[in-house]
Amino acid sequence: MAFHRGDQVEIMSKEEGFQGSYFHATVVTKLEMDEYIVQFKTLLEDDKPAPLRQVHTLDEIRPIPPEIPRKKFYVKQKVDAYEGDGWWVGIITGIEEAESEEEFKYTVRFQTTGEQRSFKLENLRVHQEWVNGNWIFSKRGRKKKGTA
Repeated sequence: MAFHRGDQVEIMSKEEGFQGSYFHATVVTKLEMDEYIVQFKTLLEDDKPAPLRQVHTLDEIRPIPPEIPRKKFYVKQKVDAYEGDGWWVGIITGIEEAESEEEFKYTVRFQTTGEQRSFKLENLRVHQEWVNGNWIFSKRGRKKKGTA
């Protein structure tokens, strides 16, 4: 799949300490050999308050996943949790119930670090994998055709 200037994408980090995370970016330009310059939405340059720009290869880039509306999640469900300016892959290990499902807190264990954190529904999304131009979004392997 090719991306074009202005496409909204997610970058899968391969940096130590950031594996298992995805960060929102915009494609700036395509370089040679399936490389792209992207500008991150939430990550800044170290030495100045400007959006970070980096070169990434096609295997690190995917379209923004489609939203799958949810009112609740379940223990052992694979999710992405928004923390530290990006989405981190994890598994729900516990649920703290409240008066309404929207106020539930979900304990998520991150697969790459083993750390556990608590999240509200608004900071969770169904985990999806981009495989051969299709979104795989359930443990049963159902597919949703890509639109990017």
